[in-house]
Amino acid sequence: MLIVPVWFTDSGDYITSASQKNTIKSNIQKAYLGSKAETGWHSVKTFYEEESAGALSLTGVVTDLWS
Repeated sequence: MLIVPVWFTDSGDYITSASQKNTIKSNIQKAYLGSKAETGWHSVKTFYEEESAGALSLTGVVTDLWS
């Protein structure tokens, strides 16, 4: 799965530093592909693995923010 976070023209009003962008990318990575231990809840990956009884395992990559 390819996950492309989008940077909107007014995003700079809320996200001003490179470290904030890296934190956001890391949070997106965890939300989509993280383990239940990392998140405390189901990510997209763990949800589908559990619901499919292990028949479906997702992998993916989160790109840098796209603008």
